[in-house]
Amino acid sequence: MMTRETTKRLLTAGSIIIVVAIIAGYAYFASSGLIDGPSITVTSPSGGSSGNIIYANVSTSTIIIAGIAKRVNSLILDGRPIVIDPQGNFSQTLLLFPGYNVETMQGQDRFGRTTQMNFEIVYTTE
Repeated sequence: MMTRETTKRLLTAGSIIIVVAIIAGYAYFASSGLIDGPSITVTSPSGGSSGNIIYANVSTSTIIIAGIAKRVNSLILDGRPIVIDPQGNFSQTLLLFPGYNVETMQGQDRFGRTTQMNFEIVYTTE
């Protein structure tokens, strides 16, 4: 038979376990940005992709590179900074040369970790 003292100890231990579990869950949630690092999701141009390489064939001399950058403090496209809004959205218009164009986008988080996207764009004038 359980005594009143045993019941109090079980309730206290159970409460402590629940509080520790909540704190651990919150700590994991709050640190997920540290664990995951920066990421770039490209919504335009639409074409094929393989890993961090985006392929596109276009028939116009300009193209818009747009998407969402998460956990990124700075975003650079071939040495030029790109503006990111508070939600992480970005959009940049590029002037293409006829033929094969290669562009590199790099995002960096506040801890110096980087992620990179490469664009291989073929501009045909015919």
